Amino acid sequence: MSATDDALVALRSRTGAALIASTVLASAVGTLDANVVKVAVPTIGRDLHAGLGALLDEGLAESWKRHGEVGARLHEGLEKLGFTLVVDEPHRLPGLTTAWLPAGVDDVALRRTLLDEYSIEVGGGLGPFAGKAWRIGLMGHGARHRNVTLLLAALAELLGR
Repeated sequence: MSATDDALVALRSRTGAALIASTVLASAVGTLDANVVKVAVPTIGRDLHAGLGALLDEGLAESWKRHGEVGARLHEGLEKLGFTLVVDEPHRLPGLTTAWLPAGVDDVALRRTLLDEYSIEVGGGLGPFAGKAWRIGLMGHGARHRNVTLLLAALAELLGR
């Protein structure tokens, strides 16, 4: 995407909802200070359109229900494998799970094996959680029973449980 100096000035001067859209655009493209932006903005719009279309097809209530079901299934399965959930039950989010690793588990090696052998990417802990906990996202299209089943089966195999 190319932007003239006038277009950049206009983007910087926006307020309200237009400011939010400009901020999202700025985040996606990296900067509003460059005249040439190296991101295909039409792709972002097309992907957003497709995602919203899928949500409309499924229905918002059904989407929330699916997220809740797969989140609960993940929580239950992780606990059976020896993980301890960081967040207490009433405060958990179905789309993002944080779990303490079982004792003796090598965080980096296990996440690398999940990625290399199963194409499953799990976020490692940050700050004081580094090497001790994981962040597992189940959002949007990724919030599917098959994804939870694959992750739990891979973990059971790799942990020998």
